[in-house]
Amino acid sequence: MATCLFHVTGPVQAYQIAKAGRHVPFSVDPMNTDACLNLYATVVRGKPAAQAPDGQQVEAAGAALVVEWDGPEEVLSTWQTLPKPNVLYHQPWDQYKHADPLEEPEAYYRSLVAAGTDRHLKIVGFKLDEEIVEEAWVAGDLPDEMMGLWRFAPKALRRLKSDRGIKRIYAAMQGAIGGGDNGRTLVVDG
Repeated sequence: MATCLFHVTGPVQAYQIAKAGRHVPFSVDPMNTDACLNLYATVVRGKPAAQAPDGQQVEAAGAALVVEWDGPEEVLSTWQTLPKPNVLYHQPWDQYKHADPLEEPEAYYRSLVAAGTDRHLKIVGFKLDEEIVEEAWVAGDLPDEMMGLWRFAPKALRRLKSDRGIKRIYAAMQGAIGGGDNGRTLVVDG
């Protein structure tokens, strides 16, 4: 049974990741805790987890990619045990480092896959905060595939027709992810 997770980011970054099928971490140095794709669990091995992609975290960033993992999973208690590619890790908060974050929800900090992961991960959906997306549409801060010729329209007109902009953005995201039950393979560079 697949584990369902989400990656919180901005709308432009979500689109770029989905379109390319690649996430480029801040670092590929395995000693750096940013040499990974940060994720939050929603369903682990068929059991609901505490996090959900439509809460405050998405509202703060603007978008979330919903992903599924179908490979090996482990608990990562400390960064001294370097994470390996192609393994999903669930990490507890420091004060709970001896706890299983999946058994004790208050211990759960995040999930992650290390740089170099090229199997077991796929994008199956997305969530958007429409207020943040609308701001980006009106400002013209979205990729050409989302804006089209609307990029050249006055801001006042884009504001007036923001419902069209939001529909275009949803369509572009769906196009980047693809249709069907398979989703889009996601690789974490490294």
